[in-house]
Amino acid sequence: MVEVIAEAIRRGVDAGALRPCDPAAFANVVYHGAHGTLHEAPAGGAPYGRDEVVATVRQIVADVLAPRP
Repeated sequence: MVEVIAEAIRRGVDAGALRPCDPAAFANVVYHGAHGTLHEAPAGGAPYGRDEVVATVRQIVADVLAPRP
């Protein structure tokens, strides 16, 4: 799954839609951050669900990797 995310980031960077980065490293952080957060939710340790986590991950990627003007 990390490689799928990395490839999507690579394509975005190549298209100029995302700022240059190390796609593998960024994908690893995004995946494991989201996975850990989602893993915690069913145990009742988090006041959020899947939809909130997905929205937050999308916002992080957009904020961190968006091209700067």
